[in-house]
Amino acid sequence: MDPGENSDSDSYMGVDETSDTPMEVNNTQDSSVERTGRGAVQCKRITKMREGELLNVQYNEDGQRIEEGGKDLASYSGLLAESRISIVDYENWHAVGDEVRDLLWDTIKAKFNLTEDEKKGVVSDIGEKLKEFKSRLTRYYITPYKDQPEKLLKPPKKHEKNIRQEDWERFVKSRLTPKFQVYNIKTMQQEVAQLLLEELRTSTSNGMPPSRSYSLAPRIVDKLARRSDAFVNHSYVGIHHQ
Repeated sequence: MDPGENSDSDSYMGVDETSDTPMEVNNTQDSSVERTGRGAVQCKRITKMREGELLNVQYNEDGQRIEEGGKDLASYSGLLAESRISIVDYENWHAVGDEVRDLLWDTIKAKFNLTEDEKKGVVSDIGEKLKEFKSRLTRYYITPYKDQPEKLLKPPKKHEKNIRQEDWERFVKSRLTPKFQVYNIKTMQQEVAQLLLEELRTSTSNGMPPSRSYSLAPRIVDKLARRSDAFVNHSYVGIHHQ
C-alpha cells in the first residue's frame, strides 16, 4: 500500500468541516473545482439540477457503468472527492466511518436514481477518486518542486478553494518524508514487476518472442508513471533495454 494513503502523518480523508453544508455540492461550488472538457460540462449540469430530478445509471453485462449515466456518476464522484473531502483526516479509506459514507451516499442519491445495493460500490469509487486526486497533487504539484520550498507554500491555484491551508501544509510535509519516498519507490518496483508480467503474457500470446519483451519497458514505465506519485526511471525499477 501507498504510505501516503495509510500512515498517520501522510494522508487522511474526511468531510470538509469549513463548509456550511457538509457533503453538499451546491451551485456556488461549480467553479471551485477546475475541471476541463466533458467532465466540467457534466459536473456543472449535475450541480444545477432541480431538486428531485434524478439521473439514471446504466450497466453492461459485466456490471460496469456505461453510457451517459455512468459518465455522469463518475464525474460527480470525482467532484465530491476533490471538493468535499479533506486530503488529511483519516488514516485510510477503511477508517472512514459510516457517518461520512452515509453522507456521501445521500449526496449521490440526491442526484442519481440508485438502489441501496449500489451503495458500497459507488461510495468506494469516491474513495478511489480521492486517492487518485492525492496522487495527482503529489506528482504534479509537490514532487517537481521538492527542492523549491517557496513553491510549496500554498495549494495549487486551481484547487485553492477546496484545500485548506493547514491541510495542504500537512499533506506536503507528509509527501516529502524519506519514509514516503523510500516506500513509494518499493511500491512502484512491485507495480512494475506486475505490469511487466502482464505485458509479457500479452506479448507472448500475440506471438512476440520473449527476447523482444524488453522493448516494452518504456511503455510499462509510462503506465506506472500515470498511476504513481512520483517520476519513475529505469535505474529505480531495474528495467533495462537489452
